[in-house]
Amino acid sequence: MKTDIATNLYFPKELYADMKKISKKLGISIAEYVRQVVQKDIESRIKEIDWENDPLWDIIGIGETKESDISINHDHYLYGGQKKEK
Repeated sequence: MKTDIATNLYFPKELYADMKKISKKLGISIAEYVRQVVQKDIESRIKEIDWENDPLWDIIGIGETKESDISINHDHYLYGGQKKEK
């Protein structure tokens, strides 16, 4: 039993021409090219972020301050804005 679903897609002429050139260069059909591009996009959008290994965590603790309200009044300390109440 075939599990693929057939569909019709409409593309602007210029986009279709570019897809045709790229798929020809890759040696695949336009349909296969579209499937690959859509699959890659879906994977990048639903890929779970590995927060534990994110390099952003490496900057935690780099700076020090005597102030205890940095998270609340960061605009004041960085840009001279009004201080907010704790």
